[in-house]
Amino acid sequence: DWSRYDVVALGEYIEGTLPKETLDKLKRHFKWSKIIKYNNAYDKSIYILSKYDFTYVADTIDWVNPNWTLKEVSRYRKSAKFFYGSTKTFKRKYFRLKLTKDGFENNLIFYHFNNPWPGLKKIFGKYLTAAEILTGRENPLYNQILQLEEKIKKDLGLNYKDKKILIMGDSNCPRTIKGIKPVCYNKLGKILTLRLDKNKENTFPALKSTVSGKYPDVKIDHIQTSESFGRTTVKVLKLNGSDHYPIHLKTY
Repeated sequence: DWSRYDVVALGEYIEGTLPKETLDKLKRHFKWSKIIKYNNAYDKSIYILSKYDFTYVADTIDWVNPNWTLKEVSRYRKSAKFFYGSTKTFKRKYFRLKLTKDGFENNLIFYHFNNPWPGLKKIFGKYLTAAEILTGRENPLYNQILQLEEKIKKDLGLNYKDKKILIMGDSNCPRTIKGIKPVCYNKLGKILTLRLDKNKENTFPALKSTVSGKYPDVKIDHIQTSESFGRTTVKVLKLNGSDHYPIHLKTY
């Protein structure tokens, strides 16, 4: 029942993914829309549909530490090509939608952070992958989380936590690895409050997806809100149709 929703954000959208009759149905419910590409290396986008008129800010999320010097950045980009191979898809998009409902301003930030490890040379294997995720050291994913924080501060000001903000997306950063919280997850939690479902269920990979069994079960999709959202309940929905399970957040 699409009429229940004010905004729908379709991640990983590619033209032709949805049949025309589905898009026509969506457009009957949502008057305003916008397609924002992640980067120029491939055709995947975030497709926003809204019942309310909105403004948006879009900027590039790089995969280098925003606190590094130009010399450090140059060294890192060169070494990354050796470790990961091609880095042309590493840059992603910072995207904030602002709309007003019932007199209140709402800020919605959607993201899909980089997953650098598929291109990692086999000689380094899963051990370096686990070490990078846990420690955050010289990690493109961790750097993107640092970049996200910088973008939010620049976009909404240093007091951004006083505003009504919701952040959601595929972080590619697990909540735990063997019971240990990775540095990237701890850093996410410092940007805004992470809202956990009470059962702490994993979101990837979905049981009936083609990648089920090929990756460890992890919770890499997260929802965060500012405190102005008040009391919330969160649950992972075991729905088919994607390699990720969606997360449902309800406010009171």
